[in-house]
Amino acid sequence: MSNVFVKIKNKIMNTFRLGIDIGSTTAKVVLTDSSETIVFSDYIRHNTQILNTLLYLLNNINNKFGNINLQAAFSGSTAMGIAENINALFVQEIIAASSLVLKKYPDVKSLIDIGGEDAKLVLFNNLKNPDIRMNGNCAGGTGAYIDQMAALLNVSIAELNNLAWQSAKIYPIASRCGVFAKTDIQNLVSRKINTADIAASIFEAVAGQIINTLARGCSIEPEILFCGGPLTYISYLRESFSRLLKISPENIIVPENAELFTALGTALSIPSTQKPIQIAGFIRNIKSAEQVSSENNTLHPLFRNSDEFASWEINRHVITIPQKKIEKDENCFLGIDSGSTTTKIVILDSDGYLLYHYYRNNNGKPLETVIDGLNEFAFQLKQSNAMIHIAKSTVTGYGEELIKSALGIDYGVVETVAHFLAAQKIEPEVSFILDIGGQDIKAIIVKNNTIANIEINESCSSGCGSFIEGFANTLGYSPGDFATLATQSKAPYDLGSRCTVFMNSKVKQALRDGATVSDLSAGLAYSVVKNCLNKVLRIKSHSDIGDNIVVQGGTFKNKAVFRSLEILSGKKIVVSDKPELMGAYGAALYALNKSNSEGLSSSFIGFQNLEKTVDYTIKLSTCKGCTNNCQITTYKFPNGSNCFSGNKCEKVFTNNTIPHFRGLNIFDYKRQILFNRQSEDIQSSGKIRIGIPRVLNMYENYPFWQSLFSNCGFQVVLSDESSHQLYKKGIGALMSDNICFPAKLSHGHIVNLIEKKVNRIFLPFVVYEKNEHEKSSNSYNCPIVTGYSEVLKNTTFLAESVNIPFDSPTINFNNTSLLKKACWKYCKELRVGRDTFNKAFKTSLNAQNEFKAKVKLRNIEILGDAIENNNLVVLVASHPYHTDNFIHQQVSQILSDLGVSVINEDIAYNDQNEGFDSFHTISQWEYPNRILQAAWWASQQKSSIGLIQLNSFGCGLDSVIMDEISDLTKRSGLSFALVRIDEISSPGSTKLRLRSLVESLRLKKQKASSEKNAPSSNNQQAVFTTSDKERTILVPWFSDFYSPLIPALGKLAGYKIVNLPPSDKQSVDLGLEYANNEICYPATLVVGDIIRALKSKEYNADEIAIGITQTGGQCRATNYLALIKRAMINEGYNNVPIVSVAASQALLKNQPGFKPNWFKLIKPAFISLLFVDSLSRMYYATASRELGSIISNKLKIKYLEKANKLLESRIYDEFIPLLKEAVEDFNAIPINNANVQAVGLVGEIYVKYNSFGQFNIINWLIENHIEVVLPPLMEFFMQSFVNSSVREEEYIKNPSPSSFIRNSIELIANHYIGKFERILSNFNFYRPVHNISHSAQLATKILNLNNQYGEGWLIPAEIAAFAEQNINQVICIQPFGCIANHIVGKGMEMKIKSLYPNVNLLYLDFDSGVSKVNILNRLHFLVQNISKTTVHVTN
Repeated sequence: MSNVFVKIKNKIMNTFRLGIDIGSTTAKVVLTDSSETIVFSDYIRHNTQILNTLLYLLNNINNKFGNINLQAAFSGSTAMGIAENINALFVQEIIAASSLVLKKYPDVKSLIDIGGEDAKLVLFNNLKNPDIRMNGNCAGGTGAYIDQMAALLNVSIAELNNLAWQSAKIYPIASRCGVFAKTDIQNLVSRKINTADIAASIFEAVAGQIINTLARGCSIEPEILFCGGPLTYISYLRESFSRLLKISPENIIVPENAELFTALGTALSIPSTQKPIQIAGFIRNIKSAEQVSSENNTLHPLFRNSDEFASWEINRHVITIPQKKIEKDENCFLGIDSGSTTTKIVILDSDGYLLYHYYRNNNGKPLETVIDGLNEFAFQLKQSNAMIHIAKSTVTGYGEELIKSALGIDYGVVETVAHFLAAQKIEPEVSFILDIGGQDIKAIIVKNNTIANIEINESCSSGCGSFIEGFANTLGYSPGDFATLATQSKAPYDLGSRCTVFMNSKVKQALRDGATVSDLSAGLAYSVVKNCLNKVLRIKSHSDIGDNIVVQGGTFKNKAVFRSLEILSGKKIVVSDKPELMGAYGAALYALNKSNSEGLSSSFIGFQNLEKTVDYTIKLSTCKGCTNNCQITTYKFPNGSNCFSGNKCEKVFTNNTIPHFRGLNIFDYKRQILFNRQSEDIQSSGKIRIGIPRVLNMYENYPFWQSLFSNCGFQVVLSDESSHQLYKKGIGALMSDNICFPAKLSHGHIVNLIEKKVNRIFLPFVVYEKNEHEKSSNSYNCPIVTGYSEVLKNTTFLAESVNIPFDSPTINFNNTSLLKKACWKYCKELRVGRDTFNKAFKTSLNAQNEFKAKVKLRNIEILGDAIENNNLVVLVASHPYHTDNFIHQQVSQILSDLGVSVINEDIAYNDQNEGFDSFHTISQWEYPNRILQAAWWASQQKSSIGLIQLNSFGCGLDSVIMDEISDLTKRSGLSFALVRIDEISSPGSTKLRLRSLVESLRLKKQKASSEKNAPSSNNQQAVFTTSDKERTILVPWFSDFYSPLIPALGKLAGYKIVNLPPSDKQSVDLGLEYANNEICYPATLVVGDIIRALKSKEYNADEIAIGITQTGGQCRATNYLALIKRAMINEGYNNVPIVSVAASQALLKNQPGFKPNWFKLIKPAFISLLFVDSLSRMYYATASRELGSIISNKLKIKYLEKANKLLESRIYDEFIPLLKEAVEDFNAIPINNANVQAVGLVGEIYVKYNSFGQFNIINWLIENHIEVVLPPLMEFFMQSFVNSSVREEEYIKNPSPSSFIRNSIELIANHYIGKFERILSNFNFYRPVHNISHSAQLATKILNLNNQYGEGWLIPAEIAAFAEQNINQVICIQPFGCIANHIVGKGMEMKIKSLYPNVNLLYLDFDSGVSKVNILNRLHFLVQNISKTTVHVTN
């Protein structure tokens, strides 16, 4: 027996532990012996060849150590699928790294880990569990970003690091997205900025991004441990963190083999009880494992077979540009397209024949590349002994001004005009032009041989040339080879239509699903076109683009992209044989056309002077013309000309050598009279200094507040004007990285006021603005404008400044009586006398009205002056805070520099004629209402006016109205541009959009304004009349628990209601096609469900209607109805009426025939909801404990069917006995896991209860034996009782005469809730729920109960309730970009954790672009964090 014991002991002693960490870009393995010593390790890039790379590493171990026994575990998002396929242990990477820290580095307080696409921050505290944070869907600021930047500078990572150590200055570079950063870096390169400074700026941007997005207001304290490849190998990146965090090097730990840290943590996390396996068997398991099917994520092949491809190659419409050799001395016409990433040159003869063409990457050196191209042409001339004369020359593109000044080019022309001329040359009847360049998508709609509309991609370059090239390089292919592979794909993988960093997660999902590189390439080609059609152009009908389509740009050399456009548009596509040259070709044609009217003389410096031009000098300076403080580069050229670069406007530095007219600008006037109201330098002894941040709705109401406080005896201290420096002071406190820029900027203004040592900070909680429109539905503020003070007051900065109160009284500007009461309540607390207050209040109302009247009057004066002098006019419609110079990005100043007079939406203030009937949108928000009204006003004018909608990246409200405005401008013939502005807006792309709009206006003016259309009527949906009562009402599927009862309830109301099937992939695709891509995910699914049903032909359009619910509050859900209407009309279903169920009568329009007896429905709806809530609670508690949840599922179906029968029979009192029966049945289920861990689930109502909308995460948690505790749906409705009372108490609404009835109903409701709870308390795993009053008390400790948008205060209340029940792991789910959850969800994290330090919150965002692998990786983290020890979970 002793020999046997020795053998077993030796076998255990000789067993190795293998940790495998496969991330998005690299694979790491660590092999340890029984003493936990590393005996083998490796770290290599896998270039998406996941299995081959892993097998290579394992074979190396096998070759070195032989067929050893090992225990293995996987970690990393890309390894998840492999672990699933071979049923191996998976350790989530943060858990692996954290457990290693706790084991080996007890003094560490913070861990920062940067991988290829993931970034993690762990804050350790001896008193509680580690606080663990991961980046969300965006990979900005990670290793992949650094790779892209190094490639752009054509250096290795090591060289980039060495360069950074030689730097002297840091420049701002976008870190949110590598695509934007390219623009910043190319701009710096072209300005001859020291490459060392650029390198250092890149690392500074990465460190700043990680700190700002993951710290979320918390302090990152030493000692700090760095791990992951980038932090291991890039010493200057560690230096950047040290500098930004203000910590000394001795407080930083970089462990030996830090790049292997997670792999080592994974190895050491393997339980000793795991059964060993020989490595040869382990390798066999991996080789033989089946891949997960990707069948549900594939698209139609681009070509069925090689024969079809060959036939297509022969027959596709390729127009050859006529060309010839230089044979004689002649006049030539030069066209240059100096683009963001490439340089193109075309030279034509006087007959338009192509004599020469040139195409090169400019590598950030646009001038030098142009000179190289022209020298090449000069050499060809010399070889052919030809003498040519450049008769005229034109330049277009990003480098236009630089090239024009340096080379004496005659004309500069906006890119869109150049592309139009080129397209018209090869297809005279062109109706639509699509140009996809390196970072731009330009789409031009042509009508009557004139540019009718121009669309340019906004803040994102997904789907552009650099986007595809970057992916090809990441996967280890040249762009040409990558495109060829796409044509061979049999099952293109659907990658969606999001940006590069989002799509990287989709690629990980695709690799997990077994997709080939061919499938990825073909899927990417589809994505490019989908992005263009659905996101950039937002095309709802292919008739919008006509039948003669011309494509341009180097991207269309990619045959897969070309083919994808053919398939998705169903149109004939025309392309030239040189699509990459079309901008330069159009520029040359422009020069040729100009010669007909202006002769054959040119200011071009000549080929003999080209070499001298490179001897230019550069001077760097800072413009002090405004708070933007643009960094100016001044170029001085040998020909005596200067060029200024980096300036957003030409107010101080201009490249126009000839004096020109500057248009009047309303924004200059508005800024002047808005804030220039008093001197803050006058120090009044004893006065309370009230600090007001220059943010959000202060750009609307500052005159009122300044007048009120000044006349009450306070000193008003205004924060400084916005600047980059001020912005940087506050970004460390951001709680949500995808919130709009105006909100982000607010944090810096609060810090600024603290530095000014004010006594109090004031930012009111304004629910309603003054309603300026009689026909609008409401005058709500955006939830961010209303409630962002809730986030600001809970930041670290204020926590450290406890002596400064943050005042945020609840305000309604739409009711003067209520406004006065709220203001008096606040001022009384500050000991203001009643008489003083009354006088001050009256004065403040006058001040506000006077301000509004003055701005309108000045608008009228500017318009009148422009009409009188025949000047162009552009109306810039925006939100009030876009007046902030730093947010505004000098848009109006650029227009003024172009000779345009600028007016804004205030011109339509209190206009008697209103155009809301022209839109489908429910006019619920005041600021968007003004934009809609201004757009309609512009469409009514006799003179031609251009329209610009300024939009902050991520603005949820504008995503609802932008399509409406675009449609109006098309119907009325208005020249229109949507201009995106945020902290990383590029002056080049903004100027391109503005110049294109102005050029379109000029062309229209030249053709005479008689072509301007009166706006045609907007197609309206059919009205639901009394004769429609027999129609079947189709409603979207909401929840597996609640939807089954809806038809029975509808029947009780007298209507036939049918549930549509649950959402699927087709719903997503159709939703993206027919609804704005930036609308929230539930809207995408609901619209997609309805269009899917209508297109299925299963229903007779004359016999159906569509049903939808509306919330009626500040959330976008109210406007789902408008989105559905637009989609149905675009699909041709105007004759199908829509009915809505809403609390607000203002929303119940066009449905006179839909009159349910609500009183009759109250009891059955209420009781059945209580029953289903109870059923779901029992199901979630039992299914997680039962083996396989088979019986739980059967009981769920059984009792839903029984509940339906009770409703149909109208036997409502039997629900109580039915619940008793259900409790007994669920108690009888055999339990396999009695002591499961619980996770609370809160969030937006749709994704919280809809399985498809949340990627079935509840089922995944149940399968892994986690009890999901979901708040009952009844709470959402009971919340209304509290909401009404609070709004009355806080002077938001007048007291209702029916408040007594409301209180009585609440008592009855609580009585029934109590009856159901008493029965449910007999359930074995019963968890009590709080009544709504107690929930409100919990919420009051966290935020203002007037946060009533979306789920409102209920989300933090539910989290607090979980904490009271010791459920400390909580998932908060929301659609990506959910406006409400920026405040009540993510925004309250710091406050919640200060009250409940043991709570761990995991925020999950859902939309069409989020990959399942991304979600599962974070759920693995949650599950393993709960158990404190590694557990084996399924995928």
